[in-house]
Amino acid sequence: MMKNGDEREVKVDDGDVSTHQEQEQQRTGAEKKEKKHWSRFTEEQLQSVDIHHDKFSLFRTKMHPEEWHDILVLILMMPITLIRVGIIIFMFLTYTFWGFIFNSLGYIDLYLRYASPFGNMLLLYVAGIEMKLEGEENIRLGSETAKAEDRPILVVSNHISALDPHCISYSLGNCIRPVIKTEIFSIPVYGSIAKLLGCVGVDRTKPSGVVDTLKNYFKERNPNDFPLYVCPEGTTTNGRGLLKFKKGIFLSDVEVIPLSLNYKTPFNTTFVLNQPSLGLDLLQLIKVLSVPQKKAIHIKALPPMKRGDDEDYQHFADRVADAMASSLKVPYTSLSFSDGILFYSARRYFAAQEEAKKNKKMN
Repeated sequence: MMKNGDEREVKVDDGDVSTHQEQEQQRTGAEKKEKKHWSRFTEEQLQSVDIHHDKFSLFRTKMHPEEWHDILVLILMMPITLIRVGIIIFMFLTYTFWGFIFNSLGYIDLYLRYASPFGNMLLLYVAGIEMKLEGEENIRLGSETAKAEDRPILVVSNHISALDPHCISYSLGNCIRPVIKTEIFSIPVYGSIAKLLGCVGVDRTKPSGVVDTLKNYFKERNPNDFPLYVCPEGTTTNGRGLLKFKKGIFLSDVEVIPLSLNYKTPFNTTFVLNQPSLGLDLLQLIKVLSVPQKKAIHIKALPPMKRGDDEDYQHFADRVADAMASSLKVPYTSLSFSDGILFYSARRYFAAQEEAKKNKKMN
């Protein structure tokens, strides 16, 4: 028969059991959520990826300054950064509010034509970003050609961050219609604003989704409509090269104006391969605002380009990409958006594996 002291030694507190169970449930839930990031790949595929290989350098970002004095400056700049963020949020809400008002009155296109370039100018000014546009005559030439062929302008560029369309709209002095995937329209708040601002949705689950969308757009729109803006890479990179251009956007057989974007910032401001959201755009903007050093974005408009009569569509896409890469003095790689997803998934997979090992040792 056990003594009372022995009974106290083997007794387990119910609160400890409950806490342990909650921790296990939270850990299991987090692991399931994390696995969604690589569920499209097998473990063999993920384990075969060398995430430290140089070929994946386009998907790596220097997210934060590393020198102690730079970090100190960022901390000291925080009050000013918060004031800037507050001003930009106020501007954004005001812009959106009046957009909904003009939309209900049926004058949304008129509002966007004048309010969009002005709003983007204020955004870049408050953010402390200096804009430089080279090759303005090529944009004018492209506009004249578009009107002569009774269609809007098609503008393409490399993709660095969520600031890209704002910079291009300001540089063109016009509102643009960015081509985005239809899933973005389902994001709360963000999707509604994207619709209001005239974004064009593409169903990427269908092989002909991009082609059908662009052809219908050019068929229904007049030459005085807003320029259509597309990023052939399909996702953001850190700007040190170009991903393989998707040929789908070039199947509409219209002349395109290539724009090359060159970010001059102390450290990278991109969130590579992340799901777009209003919160992510805000974080991206805060990162830019927090940099006290000089920030500049240079845009170069290249001469309008059109596919030759017997030219293969992919060859034309590569020709446009080569011209942009030459302008940026960066390589045009064979890496695709799918390669980026594999790299991103493998990185999350290996990080989760390491975390699981640590938890196992602790238990």
